Amino acid sequence: MIISIYFNKYLIMIKNKLFSLCIILCSMVCSSSYCNEQHSKNENHSDEKIHINVVGSNRPVVGLLAMLLDDIAEPVLLNSSQSSSHHMMLSPRQYHLLSQADLFVWVGKDYEYSLAKVVEKIFIEPTSETPEQFDDIKQFSLQQTPTLKLLPKRSGGLFPGCAHEHADGENHHNHSNVDAHFFISIAHAKDCCVHLISLMLKKWPQLERKLKVNLHRTLEKLDELENNIRFILEPVKNKAAFADHDSLQYWEKAYGFNIRGVMSNDEGVAPSFKHVKNLNEELNLNMQEKVLKCFFYAGFSNALEQSQPPSLMKKLCDPFQLPLSPFDYEGQNSNLNQIEKKEWYSAILKRLALDLASGFLKSTYIQ
Repeated sequence: MIISIYFNKYLIMIKNKLFSLCIILCSMVCSSSYCNEQHSKNENHSDEKIHINVVGSNRPVVGLLAMLLDDIAEPVLLNSSQSSSHHMMLSPRQYHLLSQADLFVWVGKDYEYSLAKVVEKIFIEPTSETPEQFDDIKQFSLQQTPTLKLLPKRSGGLFPGCAHEHADGENHHNHSNVDAHFFISIAHAKDCCVHLISLMLKKWPQLERKLKVNLHRTLEKLDELENNIRFILEPVKNKAAFADHDSLQYWEKAYGFNIRGVMSNDEGVAPSFKHVKNLNEELNLNMQEKVLKCFFYAGFSNALEQSQPPSLMKKLCDPFQLPLSPFDYEGQNSNLNQIEKKEWYSAILKRLALDLASGFLKSTYIQ
């Protein structure tokens, strides 16, 4: 009887201890689950889609932005026309678009010079030396990227400088000595992307993980694009041509072809009589040398194949039977509305490479 009583007490004690142990274990499991849930919520919160309004000035810029902002936000295109960004005239809708932008990215005042005054009115523009000091920067020109090594504009010989006064009614254009077509250089585009991400991280630190992943993917895509373009242009290495204006210098240095002269320093400015005479003399010499393969011109129109060269250029080249070949480095003619914006930059540059290869090889471009 006594043994039975002790045995029952022992069982009760064991049950109590087991019950206490179960309570402790349940508490630990619940605490762990709660911590994991909170951690998951924090991760999701840090990567959640926030509403940001990013505007890019032209199609190549929007293409770069779309890669960097993939699965975060879709950048909006400012210049959706088929005209060059050099001489962009903004509508009231475009003014409103800029005024509502959380971040406006453009090439810069030496390329989109008609935008410079607009940017000054709408945004507080940081100096080129200190844009990174602004945590809430509202606009950034790619030309401000500190690691860029910009080329000077060529002058002398068959490259006219810009040394004239504006006549009444003449469009104002860029008098800078900087070649601002750097945005079609993949090496420069990579530098711009790296710096853009550093600015975005200051504006939107909660997007750090996605922005860094997107930068890594973007740089990989640009490396792949570089290899594709090099392959396309390998057959035209060391070949020579003329162009309507000096816009291909960065590609010449990267891929080895040669633009020996241009019609004008700026696509919107007519050449002098003296310069046309110099070009004519060079074309006459080329009749014997057969060095020049074509005369390139920027075909900013609804259909590149239907675009017409400047009449003066045609008159200059027809007697020498030098082919006139259009090219497009802004993407007005690349059917971009059929593809995602994050593919725009690659599509534009591949098309440009094919345009140039077609002109140098005197073959019809096949889309």
